[in-house]
Amino acid sequence: MSSEEDWTVVTCHDKRRVIRSGGRNSLPRAIAPTSNKTTWSDETRRAVMTTMAKCQRDLVHTDFYQSLIKSIFENQTVVDQIICYGIGSLAPKPTAPMWQLACALNLREEVNDIPLLFYDPCTTTCEAKLITEEFKIQVITENERGKRSVNGLTSLFFMPHCPLLLYANVLWANWEEKNHVILFGNSLPMYQERTMEKSKFPDTLFILLPFVKQIRVDVSKSDIEKSDGNLESAFNDSYLTRIMIDDDTELPSRPPQAFDGDGEVI
Repeated sequence: MSSEEDWTVVTCHDKRRVIRSGGRNSLPRAIAPTSNKTTWSDETRRAVMTTMAKCQRDLVHTDFYQSLIKSIFENQTVVDQIICYGIGSLAPKPTAPMWQLACALNLREEVNDIPLLFYDPCTTTCEAKLITEEFKIQVITENERGKRSVNGLTSLFFMPHCPLLLYANVLWANWEEKNHVILFGNSLPMYQERTMEKSKFPDTLFILLPFVKQIRVDVSKSDIEKSDGNLESAFNDSYLTRIMIDDDTELPSRPPQAFDGDGEVI
């Protein structure tokens, strides 16, 4: 990871508007897959695999991806696992979710095929089968609402454009292990600025905001010109975020519980 000096608190003057994907402003509910199909046609399955392989190849050559891996790994940070939340549905074309999953797969390869976990409440059974069999990803089978403990493993939570409450629950669940959590997603301070009713901003994040350090990872103009348009929508306003608390700073108390239901946050 970059040295602590490279991680800066992002002010309102440094940030652009966060564009949310699909208007998902509340925490996803635990819902059944949208289809009971257990297989895709061979043609569809091959098309998804071919598209994913192309996204992975093309992504490696983007300024965005090179900046991302530099920001994560330049100080020899050891990442033990990657946990993907809310990526969305796979498709036989380069949609935003396909670019996002391609990025997660490439990051796994950067660190010698560490465990890669995946959860999206709308994943179909046929998608889960392909993700498991072809991409060797562990599909989380229940909606944990982000409250997965890292258990001492340095974990990259890969969650671009996820609801604010999901970020809050990840940090709540790992309150004593915040130094093992790396978030890849959107700006937490920006979420706060856009929360109209401050009472709806999670206590977990309110307490931790003074300790939030971020590195912005941009999709460059060159990336946009050379790649499918969905690349920009997949990764616009992306940040790597860590919670950095000095040794001589008293650890804040954790709020009584994480938010466990639905609610508008923006």
